[in-house]
Amino acid sequence: MKRFLLLLLIATTLPSFTLPPTAPFNIVGKWKATEDGIAIILDFDKDGYAIMQKGKDVMGGKEFDVKGFKGSMTYKVDYTKEPDELDIVITNISTGERKVLKGIFKVMGDNQMKVLIGYDSVRPTNFDTPDAMIFTRVTK
Repeated sequence: MKRFLLLLLIATTLPSFTLPPTAPFNIVGKWKATEDGIAIILDFDKDGYAIMQKGKDVMGGKEFDVKGFKGSMTYKVDYTKEPDELDIVITNISTGERKVLKGIFKVMGDNQMKVLIGYDSVRPTNFDTPDAMIFTRVTK
């Protein structure tokens, strides 16, 4: 559950998406992983918005409302770092306050990637933890 909340927070706080024109990999699309038998979906759109879903719980996109919290969820990737970096930004629409979930990812082919999101706004530096998740592309 902590990983889902962290992923959710990351996805809602990024206001922009950066993709170098020569990048051979494009994160845009819908990605699926499983945690404790429950599907986790990350959906990155071309405009920089992200949606996260765990089971029936969904949040993210340009505007969402969860228990009275109105926010937006964006993402940003940096392919120039090693490992590649993924930030998910959750923005409170009312106050403009932002929370950035800092993560890393490793491309494992055009349709698979390993993702690890750090806690307390600290970006992980490697995948030496069982918390990393393997996501498979569902759609581009």
